[in-house]
Amino acid sequence: MAPPLGGVAAATARFQDPAVRAQVRGWHVEGVSLLDMVDRLELEFETTTRDAIAALTADEVQVIRDAFLAEIDRAGDSDTASLPVDCAIATLTGPVAVSRLERDGTLFARVDEAPRAS
Repeated sequence: MAPPLGGVAAATARFQDPAVRAQVRGWHVEGVSLLDMVDRLELEFETTTRDAIAALTADEVQVIRDAFLAEIDRAGDSDTASLPVDCAIATLTGPVAVSRLERDGTLFARVDEAPRAS
């Protein structure tokens, strides 16, 4: 898999903490925007990443929420949680598309480069 985009490595590390996961779970349930969560967690995401997140559709955001809630509930109080995101984008250059991916009974948010308009 490609190296994580900026900010994702820090998000992965923070997600190991059950207290942080509990906080994130609450935010997802409350409908806090993804960028507000990034800011509340004081994660540093590049402008292109923030723009891609801001451009997600409501359905794409829901896929992300569903995957995160499922992983948070699965992990409980353990320190074995992983970000439920499947992404092989090495360098983000524009919008992304998010879809549901289920692998071995685990839900992931699959992130791909969005198709370019011709």
